[in-house]
Amino acid sequence: MHFLNRMSSPLRVVVFIAWAMVLSVSTVGSAQCGLGDCLAAHPGGGCEDLGCCESVCAFDPPCCDVGWDAGCASTADSTCHICGSTVSGTCFGVHSGPACDDLACCQTVCAVDPFCCAETWDGICALYAGNLCSTTSYECGDPAAGDCAVPHGNPACANLDCCTAVCQLAPECCSATWDFICVALSQSVCVPGGCTVDCVPDAPSDGELCPTSNVSCLQAAVPLTLDLWYCADAPVTATSADLDLYSFNAIDSDGDGLARVTLTLQSMMPTYAALVSTACGSWTASPLVVQTQLCGPVTVQACVTPGAWKLVVRAGQFPAASTTLAPCGESRYTFIATVDQVCGEVCGTGGSCFAENTAPGCSDAACCEAVCLIDPLCCSNGWDAPCAKLAGVTCTSGPPLNDACANASDLVVGDNPYVMAGSTLDGPPLNSVCSPTGAANVIRDVWFRLANVHGSVTVSTCGGTLHPLIQFYEVGCAGLIPLSCASAQLGVCSDLVGTRIDTQLTCASQLLVRVGILPGMVGDGNIRVTGLSCGGCMADLNQDGAINGADLALVVGNWGGLPLNGGDANGDGIIDGSDLSSLLGAWGPCP
Repeated sequence: MHFLNRMSSPLRVVVFIAWAMVLSVSTVGSAQCGLGDCLAAHPGGGCEDLGCCESVCAFDPPCCDVGWDAGCASTADSTCHICGSTVSGTCFGVHSGPACDDLACCQTVCAVDPFCCAETWDGICALYAGNLCSTTSYECGDPAAGDCAVPHGNPACANLDCCTAVCQLAPECCSATWDFICVALSQSVCVPGGCTVDCVPDAPSDGELCPTSNVSCLQAAVPLTLDLWYCADAPVTATSADLDLYSFNAIDSDGDGLARVTLTLQSMMPTYAALVSTACGSWTASPLVVQTQLCGPVTVQACVTPGAWKLVVRAGQFPAASTTLAPCGESRYTFIATVDQVCGEVCGTGGSCFAENTAPGCSDAACCEAVCLIDPLCCSNGWDAPCAKLAGVTCTSGPPLNDACANASDLVVGDNPYVMAGSTLDGPPLNSVCSPTGAANVIRDVWFRLANVHGSVTVSTCGGTLHPLIQFYEVGCAGLIPLSCASAQLGVCSDLVGTRIDTQLTCASQLLVRVGILPGMVGDGNIRVTGLSCGGCMADLNQDGAINGADLALVVGNWGGLPLNGGDANGDGIIDGSDLSSLLGAWGPCP
């Protein structure tokens, strides 16, 4: 009989955890590991996942010595973070461990992004699962649709009001999967018993004194200040439901014939806000309607023709007015309206798909469309870090040219943009100088050569949005010898975050520069090199475009010293007669 006589699964898990805490070195060899499903009983000892196999057999040696029976599979299921195990967690939520509990879905996602099974099942992995592993479609309120507070692989959830409110804010929750984003939204908008609307201090209102109400769309509209929160009441009496009216102008500043209006509304009862023309006729054909159900806030965007518009706010279900009595104080709402120029096709415009951008969309149309199929917010709200990461694992056709040390590209004085998307890991683990506390090592890197620059040289990530680790090595990819290294710190790039190494170089110096990202980092970046270029007009020490008395003063003033303060006219690291000869021989304007 196996260890603990095959006691109940919960107790086995507790004992396993205690065993793992005190076990410093496994006494079970791994020779039996490598074959067989870890989550199913099978003849022979061991299973295919080496880490899981060794941990289970360390707790229960007969799993490797005798056979992998149902008890071994149960232990693996409750302790090993591998595809298909219960302990791995749902594929549609975020969790710190790798893998997820649906075997087929897990394998599908990890084939696209191996990070999800190697490191952690983050939000990008959950988004991939939603796109690649969705199942049966359901409607809001269907009891079989699933709990609104739990991520699941089908759209919608069982609570009709909560589901409707969330899908007004994020329609993909009712068309794709009810993932962790939908759950997070439900936690904010599906407040049992409604919510209390807090007004921003000094927020303007509709100007009415409660319980005064006006139900006419022909009433005088309150001029609306864009980008400012308003707070008012829309009371409902036994005879009427208040109608508040605002007006604003949607300006088309980019001349494309459209302007995007964004409305965010929060209310204490079901309330709608709708755009209507200045003619104020029927608003059933409104180009933009935002409807709250529970707490909110709910945000809706639409591109409209520029010009004058009115905004109707009323308690009820659009387009009908509410008949539920709601006095002032119980019918409060708050909203904000903005206008921008993000209309039309965003894919094929903007910045790199592999870097963060505030505007939606990116420059590669095909990549942009592929990413926005997975995460529509990338084409509506902004191309943020998750969008850049999605692009990095969705759109790359291969690694960058300088992915390997042997193919390092040359750095020049100035800015050197680089592509991290598609890169692999080519360098060795970080040494104790770079990672003194045993921090996570880089998971991807690209390589550069630094030569033909002299004097006080700085290599930094300033000018980019990605700030990875920088490591210097002596030239020679075989048997790399590490030199200086640095990671991101505050205050490096004009008081902003950046990575930077300062060094002294001569024209004979050559270094390999490794740029590596840690888990969770995304995007492309920039390496900025400051220093004096070798060759050309080297003796122009103050870089004013001419070799003259000012440069001579630097040579004479630092004679015999190191080039820390300037004066090294030939880049050999010493200021002496050779520098004087170089300077005098090149006297005059730089070519």
